[in-house]
Amino acid sequence: MVVATIGSTVLFNQATRQGLQSDRHLRQQLAVSRDLSMIMNLNERYTCETRSCGLNDGAGLPGQGDYAPDYFDAEDSLAKGTRFTAFEALCAQGLLTELKRAIDDQALEGAPEGAAVNRTVHLLDATEGGLSLPPHRYRVDWKDADERLLRQVQLIPTVAAWCP
Repeated sequence: MVVATIGSTVLFNQATRQGLQSDRHLRQQLAVSRDLSMIMNLNERYTCETRSCGLNDGAGLPGQGDYAPDYFDAEDSLAKGTRFTAFEALCAQGLLTELKRAIDDQALEGAPEGAAVNRTVHLLDATEGGLSLPPHRYRVDWKDADERLLRQVQLIPTVAAWCP
């Protein structure tokens, strides 16, 4: 009788512990999903229409002509040509700097207590590992407190489509 009681107590404790771990994992994944949604929103709103890149703070997403300077617009063509030259230079180097800063400035919210989730943004080289990969990529890693990878995505901001 004592052995059966001890055995059932051990099984109950183990089942409870596994249930808590599953709940923590689900909450971590929910926090990562919410954070990814925020990052994808920033990824779409990131523009370089002016001399420097930044986030479009309007109510909606930028229109097609709002991502990069319109070089061919006859109105004020000299100023737009200068902005386009600056945009071309950013395409060569530094296009993602402000986007990374904007993502890093956002707090990761919603992680369960005692189950921290950490986000890291990595700007990727187009020739990483000897491969020729699309330029202007960045990778986002989410890890738990024990540095176990929870999720990883690679993104290219919409504005990169206008790079020559």
